[in-house]
Amino acid sequence: MSDNADRESEGLIILKLADACENSGRIPLTEVDINKFGGVRPVYRALRKALGARFSALVLDGAEVRMQVRPNEHDGTPYDLTTFAVDTEATAIEVQANGDLARPLPIAQVVKRLDLVAVIQAVSRARHVFGLDVFAVCAGEARKLPVLPPAAFTQPDPDSELRKEGSFAIKGLVRDDQRGHQLLVTDGEHRVQLPRDDPRWTWAEIGHILDRQAMLVGALVRGSKAQLWTVDDATRLET
Repeated sequence: MSDNADRESEGLIILKLADACENSGRIPLTEVDINKFGGVRPVYRALRKALGARFSALVLDGAEVRMQVRPNEHDGTPYDLTTFAVDTEATAIEVQANGDLARPLPIAQVVKRLDLVAVIQAVSRARHVFGLDVFAVCAGEARKLPVLPPAAFTQPDPDSELRKEGSFAIKGLVRDDQRGHQLLVTDGEHRVQLPRDDPRWTWAEIGHILDRQAMLVGALVRGSKAQLWTVDDATRLET
């Protein structure tokens, strides 16, 4: 990555492509052109949002996409790419520490720079999926932006993903005497696991519900998005 531009006052973001063919000379790129390179556009968009700076050039140089960034200010003070890289590394440490917890907190509660989380996510996915490495270069120093595993970004599910209240049209019924019967509600969008030992949900009580227009009224709940929905104690059938 040695280049006169690397030593100029402007900072440089370099994305090293895993599968690009070497070419001679530099090829100017537009924002549309970068869609041809897997993983580049999400990184580009996250960087633009986080840096708040204008990218003065987009260039394909060999197996590298180079994005030149004019210096900008952050919180009223000069903010170059070296400082940006340091802040990104610190944010990655905060995200990873939270992801390592038995019960991770919402990421917004544990990081100082939430805007940098989107950068780390985009860079990490670009690396895992497309083999792309991202460097921030300023004053001749190149710093590789951090890459985290997907599990590092774990956080609690939003309440709306864990509880739904209302009236749900019953569209299907699955009999399971061993583990508890299941309802398919709202055009089959949700599969609802019924409590096996609750007398309200025995086959004798619910086996007839498809013979009439039945509704499940109350709340659907679950512990996480990985689990099936179930009913709370107040949920009932109405026909």
